[in-house]
Amino acid sequence: NIRCGVIRNDVEVRRRENVECKVTEWGMLPGQVYALEGGVRFFIQPKTGQKTGYFYDHRDNRAALTNRVKLQENSLSVLDCFSYIGSWGLQSLKKNAQAHLTAVDSSDAALKQLKEIAELNGLANRVDLVEADIFKMFPAFSKPFDVVICDPPSLTSSAKQHVKALKAYEKCFTNALRCLKSEGLIALSSCSYHVTWDEFLRCIARSAHKVSSDLQLTYFGSQAIDHPVLSSLIETRYLKCVFASKL
Repeated sequence: NIRCGVIRNDVEVRRRENVECKVTEWGMLPGQVYALEGGVRFFIQPKTGQKTGYFYDHRDNRAALTNRVKLQENSLSVLDCFSYIGSWGLQSLKKNAQAHLTAVDSSDAALKQLKEIAELNGLANRVDLVEADIFKMFPAFSKPFDVVICDPPSLTSSAKQHVKALKAYEKCFTNALRCLKSEGLIALSSCSYHVTWDEFLRCIARSAHKVSSDLQLTYFGSQAIDHPVLSSLIETRYLKCVFASKL
């Protein structure tokens, strides 16, 4: 019963390869389009948002995190370092009525969209928005957080950027760990397929060393089942996600 669709062939890699860039729509899109995940309706812009307007590939990892957040008692502070439209943070609020979210993103448009989504889902009174480019200047917070999420965008569009990307991951993971309470929970992720699992884990270890902490790794996740891995193209196994407790 699919009535409409949007095909987004407008990504930057197509321009670099001199392939036609265009957006194709068939059928009639409704006035409001939303992705439903974790009990939250994320109203999206499929023709103009980042990629499809929403990222479903992390949904298993987000469910694993929110199930842990649900078990936490008392007032819970959550920091989402690359919030986009709030897919990690708002689901945490939905699962835990005592949680409060601080969402950080460099995009004013994304933060405005997050605010609208929070309002439509009755969560706006538990959200603070911070516009900041974390790669340039990490915001200063007065208190550490119980839960920190650090899911940066892809940092390697080519193998040439590999070393630079590892340094960028280490920098933002280190800053994120500095914002985490002792015994707090952190979710760290990479969607850069040029960065291997071993490199990703070493990057996390170096970041922990820089903040003079040990981490207990308690969860290892990848992409959801509708983003399959081809045996002949291992680069399709791109998503890496780790949860850790700060000791």
